[in-house]
Order: sequence, then C-alpha cells, then structure tokens
Amino acid sequence: MREKKFTRIAAFLLCLTMLLGNAVVIASASEPENSEGSITDVTLEELRERLNAITYEEYAAKYSKVSNATAPVQVPIDQYVTKDPGFDMVERDGQTALLTPQNGSVTWTVNVPETAKYVIKIDYYPDPNRATSIERILQINDTVPFAEARFLTLPKRWVNDYEDFEIPADLADEAAKVGYTVIEKEGKKFITFPDHVTEDMSKFADEYKVRFFQRDITNNELRPTAVDEPAWMSYYLKDSSGYYTDNFNFVLEQGENTITLQGQNEPMSIKAITLLPAEDLKTYDEYFAAYKDMPVGQDTIKIEAELASSMSNKTIYPIEDRSCAINSPTDVTCIVLNTVGGEKWATAGQWVEYRFSVGSSGMYDIVSRFRQNILDGMYTCRSLYIYSEGLKPGDNGYYNGAPFEEALKLVYNYSDSWQVTQMAGTEADKSYSVYLEKDVTYTIRFEVTLGLMGDVVRRVEEAINAINADYLNIIKLTGLSPDAYRDYGFS
Repeated sequence: MREKKFTRIAAFLLCLTMLLGNAVVIASASEPENSEGSITDVTLEELRERLNAITYEEYAAKYSKVSNATAPVQVPIDQYVTKDPGFDMVERDGQTALLTPQNGSVTWTVNVPETAKYVIKIDYYPDPNRATSIERILQINDTVPFAEARFLTLPKRWVNDYEDFEIPADLADEAAKVGYTVIEKEGKKFITFPDHVTEDMSKFADEYKVRFFQRDITNNELRPTAVDEPAWMSYYLKDSSGYYTDNFNFVLEQGENTITLQGQNEPMSIKAITLLPAEDLKTYDEYFAAYKDMPVGQDTIKIEAELASSMSNKTIYPIEDRSCAINSPTDVTCIVLNTVGGEKWATAGQWVEYRFSVGSSGMYDIVSRFRQNILDGMYTCRSLYIYSEGLKPGDNGYYNGAPFEEALKLVYNYSDSWQVTQMAGTEADKSYSVYLEKDVTYTIRFEVTLGLMGDVVRRVEEAINAINADYLNIIKLTGLSPDAYRDYGFS
C-alpha cells in the first residue's frame, strides 16, 4: 500500500516537473526578459489559450448573423498603452508613426459605434536592413479571437538593383520621347529602369533589346542584388497560410474595445490602424455589368516578367529558362535571365508587382505566358490585386485591391510546356478583363494563394486533427497496447 502511494506521489511530482520544465523552455523562447509576472504562469495561460482556440471558420460561423459595419473607425495611434520598452512616436518618410519593436505588446482603446463586422487595415513602414517578414499576434479585448490571428505576417518590399542600359547617343532623344529617363555618364548615354511601362516604352525596349542587367566578360546576364527598399504599405489582416483568400472579418462590440498587437518578429512603424466595414467583393458578372458599355482598350504593353517593379521576398529573383526557343528574350550563346519565380515563388503570401500606364481607356485582357511544372497534375493559384494612383473611390478605373471575387482565385494549369492564358478561374469557358483609365499609373500584384485548393486542404487538415483527437482520447483509456481480452465499451 505504501509502495503504491509512494509511486503515485513520485509519478505526480515527475509529471509536474516535466510540465513546468517544458513551460520554462517555451517561455524562454518567446517571452521578453522584462515581462512582468511569472514566466511560467504567462506561458501556461498562453498554452491554454492555444488549446482552446477556435478556427477562423468556426469564428465566422459563430458570428454569421452579425451585420457588416456601416462606417469606418480610426484607431488613435498616439494614444497607446504599453509596459515594454522601445515604443515611441517617430518620423518615417515624412509621416508621424509609432515605432513598435519586435518584442513586447502595445494596446489601443477604440470606441466602436455599433456591434458589427470590421476588416482591420494597418498602414506600416517596415524597418530597413532586415531580411525577414514582420510577425504579430492580434488580441481583441485581451483575447486572441481565433487561432489564425496568432500568425499574422506583414511582408516587406524588395526591389532589384537594376543596371542602367547604355544606348547609342543618336537614340537618346527617341528614348526620352517615349518616356525613358536618359542620363549621361563619362560621355556615354544611359537609360534608367523606368517607374512604369507604357506601350511606346515597351516597343522601344523590344526593338533595341533594352536590358537592365549587368553582364560579365562573356556577356552573360548577372542576377541583380535585391535591395530592401521600405515604403509606406497597407496590410489587411488575413490568413498567412493561404487557406482563406478573403480578409478576416472581426466582430467588435458597441462601446469601448481594446486592440493589442504583440510582437513576434521584426520591428515596424505604424501610421494608422483603421476598422473598415466588411464588404463582400463583387462577382465578375457584377463588375463587368458596370463596364459593359466601355470600349476595348487600344494599347498593347509587353512587360518582361523578370523586370519586376518590386517583390515581397528577396528570394524571388530572375532566372534563366532555355526549355522553349520562343521565350523572350533568348540566346543560345550566353545566359539570359528571362523568367522569374519558379520554385522560389511558391509560398502563400509571396507577391510580385509590375507598374504600367495605358494611353487609351477601355477594357483590357491581362495575358500571362507561364509554365507550371512544379505541382504534377495540379493547378496553382494566384490572386490579382490592382492599385491605381491619382483616382478616388467611385472613379472609373479606381482600384485598391482585388477588382472582383474571382480575381482572388486565378488558376494556372499544370503542363511540362509553356502556356499562354488570359486570367481565368476554374470555369473552362470564362476569362476576365479589367477596365483601365488612360494616363493613370497602375500597379498589378500577383500573389501566391491556395485559392480553391485552400478549402480542400483546410477540410483535410480539420479531418486529420479530429482523427488525432479521437485517437488520443482512446489511448487515454487503452494505452498504446490495449488488452485484447477486455471490452472497453466504446460506442
């Protein structure tokens, strides 16, 4: 009897020691040294929260009857509360912002006029000279609303350090006339990488083989260095894993609410946090109905994919492909960087941007030449976002994100060969066009997403988690080696 009692006490103490030991190890990796209170208590609370967290799908179902907000709400950035060092109001690119370090948390109190669904937008400035993405945890009223809100990833902005292209002196005037910036160095004429591309610039580049890559002694093009070029960016809180293509809808109660951002990786400066009314994107049919009477655009602009304006990661860089003779450009004698992405552009949330301007207003097709030979027998998905400069909401051709719902789930099918396709979804006979206003600078962004596969992958993962939970509940009673002669009475 005494031996059994001693064994139970020893087992209890051993389990407790292991539990607290694990908690301390986890805390040492995530808690700042100056955190108040017991590290073990904070970590155990965090573990309980993670174990009890619901998914975004469950959260959305729980609040499905809550209506969308009717007006935006601005969070007072300068009225912040924190117990951690490093938070301070600073100047970033001429704007006043709150510097938030990579550790510690900051809280704002915001008065919400109505109980409703909101989308949360953060205007931020990444810290320069840092390679990794920004990571934060969101809490509303001191609680993480759902599991995915623990893993918010805010991208940075990278640009290639392109080389100036030398041109003959007699072409300088023509290059300037079509829109290129011409400079002189050591008595020679050069054109710089353009801010955006027009039809005339595209034709000039094709005719005179304009390239912005440095070359080695044997005329091989060299990969440019990716430079961290911070700028003011807007981020709508959404799923960093790519399972959900839409922005998160958060439910806030009428009255005072607190919003907390807890640092996990990388500092950033925040200019504004805005609670925007949640809106359902128009379908393509609804979008097209608004522009059906518009003329067809007359410009044809060819943008070489390897000449991206900016990227979300420095690992997305120009590469050479010789698998097809008509790849543009191509050369049998030297290395030509004529594609971008491949296996380096495959993680959810990674994006590539291009800037251009059309000379005639109208409906345009966005056509891609691509090869998707990574996922055997499957399609990959990209989300298309369009941003316009100088236009305001309500203007024809104004965009500030995805133009319609289907643009979030564009499909690119598998093939060993190169393909040419207009942007389209899974419907075989349906492709999409967009309206563009003349003399407006547009930025288009292609972002990696799971698209329609996200729903399938998410359901499979939920099924596996449910099976694992059932398995753990069973072995609690049976152990890893069940008694073959015992009836456990499972229904």
